Amino acid sequence: MNSGSNTKKITFGAMMVILTVLTLYSTSLLPFNKLFLLGLSSFFITIVVIHHGKRQGLLVYTASSLLSLMVIPNKAIALAYVLFFGYYGVLKSFIEGVNNLFIEWVLKLLCFHIALVAIYLLASKLFFEEITLALPLGALILAMAGLFIFYDYILSRAIQYYNHRRKK
Repeated sequence: MNSGSNTKKITFGAMMVILTVLTLYSTSLLPFNKLFLLGLSSFFITIVVIHHGKRQGLLVYTASSLLSLMVIPNKAIALAYVLFFGYYGVLKSFIEGVNNLFIEWVLKLLCFHIALVAIYLLASKLFFEEITLALPLGALILAMAGLFIFYDYILSRAIQYYNHRRKK
């Protein structure tokens, strides 16, 4: 690979890091749409994977994660990004390579619930003395699974739209 190509990769990756961190930072400025903005932040990693592959996507995720932990005032948002939304575009790319819809969904839901437990445990230890649940745990798990399925569907549609527009 020539140095011009490396420069383009680095520049593109840096732009995606900046867009990701700005999107995450905006969750601190806006009192609404936090989940939408977290989802949008994961789309930038997906764009990197589309253009430059999974390895570059992981590098952008790492840089975005470190920067977000340093500059995002709401550490719970940064934690949600680091523990799930940030790497999900790369993970989705790996999982969808299985080409078996049932296995893909089992793996996606398993990874989501593992990340959800990690976020809950870390947030409860670092930021809150006690977290009280508004719903019974089973209902909350089902609701979160439904939100995740919706998120994955929207991300898939955004990827399709992006690829369609990119080819024109």
